[in-house]
Amino acid sequence: MFYFSFISVSFYMCEPLKGSGNCCVCAVTMTQWKYGFCSCFDNFSVCIVTTFLPCYTEGKLCEALGRNCIVWGIIYGLLCSSGCCCWLGCMTRGEIRQSKGIDGSPVADCCVHCWLYCCALIQEARETGALGTADMADGGGPVMERA
Repeated sequence: MFYFSFISVSFYMCEPLKGSGNCCVCAVTMTQWKYGFCSCFDNFSVCIVTTFLPCYTEGKLCEALGRNCIVWGIIYGLLCSSGCCCWLGCMTRGEIRQSKGIDGSPVADCCVHCWLYCCALIQEARETGALGTADMADGGGPVMERA
């Protein structure tokens, strides 16, 4: 089944193995997206902004990742006008997955951004709190930790 739980990356927490020197035992802890892929209308303001200004949403997502909002929003807009914006969305989604420890794959990221980019952007914006919405009260603040 092609459900959207494939959108994530693993987070490793390692502890030294007793009596074995420098070896580590790693336990994989994978999480899921906090907000469903098809729950676009749960936050109507994010839905409206992303539907009509996807380049703004992408710029704010890039800003949450530590990049320049205006530059990346313009790049996304230019790529969309040429029909090639899914690669940037795919790359951004992968970075969000990695920073949040969400399970998924690059292939799945590309698929959702090529065919369902608006839903993907809304989910990412809600997850990160990139648009400064009430979703931030659920713990999804706009600044993400980088290792």
